Amino acid sequence: DAARSHWKRNIVTRTIGFEPEVEPDTGQLDLQPGDVLLLCSDGLFGPVADDEIAAVLGRLEPEAAAAKLIELANEAGGPDNITVVVASVRG
Repeated sequence: DAARSHWKRNIVTRTIGFEPEVEPDTGQLDLQPGDVLLLCSDGLFGPVADDEIAAVLGRLEPEAAAAKLIELANEAGGPDNITVVVASVRG
C-alpha cells in the first residue's frame, strides 16, 4: 500500500546503459503449477487497483489477461507507459 502513495514511487533506482557495469537484482521463487506471474510497470499498477488486476489474472489465460490489463490501464487514463507480461506455470 505504501508503494502506491510514496513520494519516490516513480524514481528509477537501477538502469541499463547509465553505468559501465550493471549489477542486476536477482532472486528465486518456488513456483507451483497454476501459479501466475505478473511483471508490469507503474503504468498498470498505478491506475488499476490490485483487486481488479487479481480478478483479471484469475479468470483469463496469460495472453488475454495481458491485453485486458493494458486495456484497463488505458481506460483509467494511461498516465504512463504501460508494460505487462503475464506467465502461467504449467504442470
